[in-house]
Formats: sequence, structure tokens, C-alpha cells
Amino acid sequence: MVKFFIITRLLNFRHYFQSYICNVFVFRTILICAALLMPCALSAQLFRGVVKDAGSNAPMYPVSVFNKNKNISTVTNHSGQFAITAEVGDQLILTYLGYETKEFTVSNISTIVTTNIYMAPKDYQLKEFVFDGRLTPYQKDSIYRSEVYEKANNWAPSGGLMSPVSLLAETISGKRKSMRNFQKSFKYWENQNYIDTRYTDELVAEQTGLKGDSLANFKNLYPMPADYARTATSIELKMWIRYNFRDWKSKGRPMIFTELPEMESKNQ
Repeated sequence: MVKFFIITRLLNFRHYFQSYICNVFVFRTILICAALLMPCALSAQLFRGVVKDAGSNAPMYPVSVFNKNKNISTVTNHSGQFAITAEVGDQLILTYLGYETKEFTVSNISTIVTTNIYMAPKDYQLKEFVFDGRLTPYQKDSIYRSEVYEKANNWAPSGGLMSPVSLLAETISGKRKSMRNFQKSFKYWENQNYIDTRYTDELVAEQTGLKGDSLANFKNLYPMPADYARTATSIELKMWIRYNFRDWKSKGRPMIFTELPEMESKNQ
């Protein structure tokens, strides 16, 4: 009986000892893995910044931000803010149309402090321009529209002191207001026509996979600024679309519903 008791205790001790060794091995393995992964977790952090105009201090949108070391990119939002994966020492390249390219080296990464980055406008100087005679369909249409509406676009109100009668007549007839409205509308639609040549359905579908009503709704929610469409590179256009597409998805893919105008009654 005593012998049986001793053997049983020895077997239990052996079982406990094996479990202890196994637990120690697992614990040490976890510690080693954590030690190996910790530098990556610490280094791969989000660097947050705000891009502003060096003169006016106004936030800039959409600025392209490219991490040269990580080969990744993003764009700023309407408040000039951005976040990009980076490590201390990484070099960021910031580009915006009409501004000097900004090279910024990450010196500190903080989850609390947002770094301000300032960009200065370019000092343009005219260079010799050689016209090769090849026009795009948009350019041909734009030239035609400019010729057709040249008189209306060049219209200017009569001088108030030199021609008081003409000024009064234009004011009473509403010509001044209607011509101003026409000029504004003409400029707006010229910009829209150009935007349509760059912000195309095909390009949006290629970058987002959207089609049909979803694609049209996305473009309505995220209209492209005319200045950006005129000066952005092809890569910047794609980055702008992808950034806004991520924003659109994060908001639950909101839709725009427009009310149809009421039909006027024939009896009125």
C-alpha cells in the first residue's frame, strides 16, 4: 500500500513537472515573439500633420503626401490634416499645384501633437511657348464657344460718371445683372466641361470599382475643384479619387436624393 502511494505521488510529480516545463517553454516563446515584433510595432506608427499656406496660414487641400522610404502616399483633407505610416527619419514629399515641392523629414512621432508643415507658392516666370497646332476636342469646343460668346464675355458696364444715362438704362432694364450672370455661368460651365475631360467616369470606375448610380452619386458628393483638375498630374488625380473613395466608404456610402421639380399646371 505504501509502495503504491509513493508511485502515485511520483507519477503526479512527473505530470506537474512536465506541465511546468511546457508552460515555461510557451511563456518564453511568447516573450521572444513579442520582443521581435515590438520594434516593428513601435516603428510603424502614424505620423499626423497639418499642411498650411506659408503666407496666409490657411489649411491646404488636397495636398499629396508621399513617404519616400515606405513608398506609400495619402492626401490632406479639407482641414489640411493627414496621417501616414512613418518612422523617425523617413522623408515625406509634399506636392500641391502652384506651390513649391516640400521635403520634410520626420523627426518625432506623437499621438498627441500634430505637426504643422508650411508650403510656399511658386514664383512663376513665363517661358517661351511653342504651339504645335494639335488640339483636344475640349480645346476645339472651348475656342468655338469663346468665339460665339466673345461679345457677351467682353461686355463691361458703362462708366457711372461718364455715361450716367447708359448706366441708368442698364440698371432699369436689368441688362447689367443678366450680363454678369451670363459671364459667371459661362465661366462655371467652361470649368465643368474641362473637369469632365479629366474626372471621367472611366477613371473613377478604374480606381473605385463603382458603376451606374453609385458612381454618379460618388462624383456628385465629391466634385473636383477646377484648379485642381487643370493642374493635377495623372497620379495626383488617382490619389485624390482613392482618398475620397475611402472617405465615402467610411461614411457608409451616403447617397444624394434630389427632388424632381413640380410640373406647372396648364390651367395656371
